[in-house]
Amino acid sequence: MMYNRRDLLKLTIAGAATLTWGCSEQTGSRFATVFHLPGTFSRRYGDFTANIVGVLEPDIKASYQVNGSEWRKIMHSPPRIPEPFFTIELSTDDLLSGPNQVKIRCDDGDDCGEILRLDFRYDPSPVVLPRQIDWAGADLDVGGGQWETFNDSNGWRVRPKPGFETYDRLLIVTGAFPGARRIKTDMIYRGRGSSDKKRPFGFGILPMWGGRPDTDRMVPRRGWNFSLCWYYSKYGALGSEFSYKLGGDAPRWVSAYQNIDLQQDQRFFLVIEVWPERNSQSQHQRYVQRFRWRSEDSESWGEWLELADNAGGNLSEGEYAVALIAHRCQVEFGSVSVEPLSTGDGPPDCT
Repeated sequence: MMYNRRDLLKLTIAGAATLTWGCSEQTGSRFATVFHLPGTFSRRYGDFTANIVGVLEPDIKASYQVNGSEWRKIMHSPPRIPEPFFTIELSTDDLLSGPNQVKIRCDDGDDCGEILRLDFRYDPSPVVLPRQIDWAGADLDVGGGQWETFNDSNGWRVRPKPGFETYDRLLIVTGAFPGARRIKTDMIYRGRGSSDKKRPFGFGILPMWGGRPDTDRMVPRRGWNFSLCWYYSKYGALGSEFSYKLGGDAPRWVSAYQNIDLQQDQRFFLVIEVWPERNSQSQHQRYVQRFRWRSEDSESWGEWLELADNAGGNLSEGEYAVALIAHRCQVEFGSVSVEPLSTGDGPPDCT
């Protein structure tokens, strides 16, 4: 989707902890808008980064600096991050426990003279479960795109901001943690995005989000590492996937889908469970994921659809976040619960 200068100037800064602008004496204008900056980023692990997302004024080049380190160019990478949008990806090597600061500098011309300062905190302590996220006054931790909370007859909900339903809109629900988990939420599909109307779309939950693996210093990162449960229009089905992709390499994945008759504006509920399988020596072998769903007008849950990762695992043992994903569509998510799952030596008991 293309935006003109007037559209971009209408965008607002949302959820930022501290924003200090330095303005050029020549123009007195702002050169960048930050969509989201939570007051505190929760625990990161491996390739799972803390992201700062926003947009630059048209034709502006910029750099950023993390905690006084060297300046790095802000790069773009369509279709995930086309110009003039940007995503700054901060790894655990960049982040300090407690206060952090990122500066964004305008590089337009010999001396633009503008600097945007962003202050936030990072909390690397373990994620405490169970967690219930109800979205009222939520401090959104966005992995990609622009999101918003709102209140309607179904209570507080979250969605991609209308007009921003493009490639892989990602919202972090929890920081990274190890082990089995159960996720519950409800979703309402509202329609395709305002662009890419002929392209496949999808929406759902990333029960295990491991971030974007890539080679050192590649920005933005190009890979992915996840388990996924979502509706995908290419198959007209709801399904599960495990997938890993390093940088520009071809992805590895395993998937299973179940046909459903998706109805626009229909609310449906989803339960997802993921747990590790171990061998007789208690060594990690792979993860197993299953889900079931029901529509709002039905009291009966469907059968579990279960999927095991490949032997040896596309996903290695580690810590994974929980996230929401909306891909080229408008969808609303209700409250999300994330619970620890005790599996013993086999699959969990049915819920």
